[in-house]
Amino acid sequence: MALLVVMLMVGATFVVAVSRSRLLSICALGIVGSGIALLFLIFGAIDVAITQLMVETLFVVLVATVMLKLPKYSGTEHPGLGGRVRDATIAIACGLLIGLITIAVAASPLDLTITEFFEQASLPEAYGRNIVNVILVDFRALDTLGEVAVVATAALAVIALVTVRPWRQSSTPVEKSS
Repeated sequence: MALLVVMLMVGATFVVAVSRSRLLSICALGIVGSGIALLFLIFGAIDVAITQLMVETLFVVLVATVMLKLPKYSGTEHPGLGGRVRDATIAIACGLLIGLITIAVAASPLDLTITEFFEQASLPEAYGRNIVNVILVDFRALDTLGEVAVVATAALAVIALVTVRPWRQSSTPVEKSS
């Protein structure tokens, strides 16, 4: 299942790279982000999957709204082969840098002192058997409250953007009563 999701994400990334339509590109990026949320769901991180899906939806709606306001892109504005080589070099360099940083972080030794603390303190101090819930609700409650506030704000922003109506002045003047 995960391989199918990854293949879908690779296909959507290819669509982003070759598409001439801004709207199609942003929708394909939305598929990549939703694929990441599905991967989180497949591997058991339901809370992260929900957050990813909410933020991805907000991102797609915001960027699509901005992109539709931009002038039409004909493709003639691109600076030619030199500009394409420059853009490809920057993209590849950024991808390699992020990849190398990820490999370096994964290769560094893992400090388990905080893990041991939570394992030892969750039952006697917080009276909870589920360590993840104890961490989220008892030990990091303010952080969790902040994350919930971010997700709720994102949801409200999406609702506001989807339901917004253009404001128009009435053509007939309003009579004042004396």
